[in-house]
Amino acid sequence: MRFAAIPGATPPVSRAGVPLSEPYLSFAEGGSDLEAYVAGEPTEVRAQCEVLVQARAEVRATSHLIGNLLGSLTVWVNGPVSGPDRFINPNLCFAIAQTLKELNMPPESGLYSLKGAKYCLDTYMAELSEIDICALSTGVLRSTPYCKAVLNMISPHEDDALRIQATTVLADIAEAVDRRVVRRDVHKPLLAALDLLNAPPVDARTLAGHLAVVSSNKDKLNFYFDRLSADELKNLRSIMPPESSDHAREILSRMTVHSPDDGFLMQKALPVLEWVREPFEAAYSDKAHEIIEEGWELVDLLDAMHWEDQSKVCTLLPHLSVGVTKALAFFGELPNYTIMDLKDWTRVIMDDVLRDHQNNPTGPLNWHSLSKLDDGMRKNLGDAAQVLWAFGLELDPALRAW
Repeated sequence: MRFAAIPGATPPVSRAGVPLSEPYLSFAEGGSDLEAYVAGEPTEVRAQCEVLVQARAEVRATSHLIGNLLGSLTVWVNGPVSGPDRFINPNLCFAIAQTLKELNMPPESGLYSLKGAKYCLDTYMAELSEIDICALSTGVLRSTPYCKAVLNMISPHEDDALRIQATTVLADIAEAVDRRVVRRDVHKPLLAALDLLNAPPVDARTLAGHLAVVSSNKDKLNFYFDRLSADELKNLRSIMPPESSDHAREILSRMTVHSPDDGFLMQKALPVLEWVREPFEAAYSDKAHEIIEEGWELVDLLDAMHWEDQSKVCTLLPHLSVGVTKALAFFGELPNYTIMDLKDWTRVIMDDVLRDHQNNPTGPLNWHSLSKLDDGMRKNLGDAAQVLWAFGLELDPALRAW
């Protein structure tokens, strides 16, 4: 299936439909041979084959529908994207609305409820030309008036199920387009530069060429790093240590500048790893927080109503220490943001929840601060301190026998 031939649309993608992965492909090209095979086999084998044939048909239908939808969305938008309604082409809006209705999905579902939708959409996105991507990035999907006009043609009521469904589908497509754009503008050039830095000798001009095209757009950088998995962030950390920016700067400083263009290239390349560092560390820290918070009620600990509830705090602290242990085991070391948060939490726990300010105003918590805890609370605190001492949860050495 090619992109729909709507006036103003960009050229179709390079192939008809999308390839099918196993197990669909193994039964995809049999034709009459497959029919003969099914007819001559036992009932259970025929049933299995028929299921796979049906699945293949459904995936092809999904590919057809997504191709049509992408085709309708690649039409260039004329006039200001935030301008009045008179700039909106009603024929274009009608065509998009019709393709959305043709998806025929279950109520209150998104695009990915269609069989094979993610695979088909990802395949199309990988094959789109830069012209197509540009059209999708700057066209209807990025025009609030156009999107509203399309949705109004589906239903004028915002709480209508089909309109809500269409809104979700457009958001799914927009997210897929953003992933493709970010892969081009951040992922590919950044990884190419980091691969160079980790495989000396490094050609300074080649390094500058890769770094200079990494996007400096904060939204794109945040979008990219926020969507990396914990494993991907861990792997990226291994090739992008904090000192990598110093290493790149040293290499670029040795680049011979033969022309103003070379100088401009170097100036663009120099700050890249610095501005990439902040969103990367933020995403890395957020992922570490997720691991630490998994399985325990952090909100309860931070909720003001529990600050004076020593029993609640002592019950939750071992869960925090287990989360910290898991995060350390996974990442090897914790991000700076996470370390600072842990130090803040332990300081509040020590000074605002547990400390006897009259008899134990500073230093490790001693008997005066902890004498009101029962045996179970003291045991929990002692267990947690074995991990959290590194972040400031200090107990008097005389109490460590708990």
